[in-house]
Amino acid sequence: MSHPPYIEVLFARGDPPYGAIVVRGLTPRSLSELACAVAEADQAGKAIEDVFAAWAQVYE
Repeated sequence: MSHPPYIEVLFARGDPPYGAIVVRGLTPRSLSELACAVAEADQAGKAIEDVFAAWAQVYE
C-alpha cells in the first residue's frame, strides 16, 4: 500500500508512559487520503476492504 495509516494524533499531553493522554482520529486531510487510497485500490482492481483493514488495524 502506498499510503500511510490514516489516523492522526489530534491531541496529546502528559509525559509518556505515565499519565499520557493521546487522542487519535480522522481529520479532513486523513479522511481525504483514505478516500484516495480506496479509489486507487478500486481502479487497480484490488480489494478495497484491504485498505479499510489496514486502517482498522492501526485504529485499534
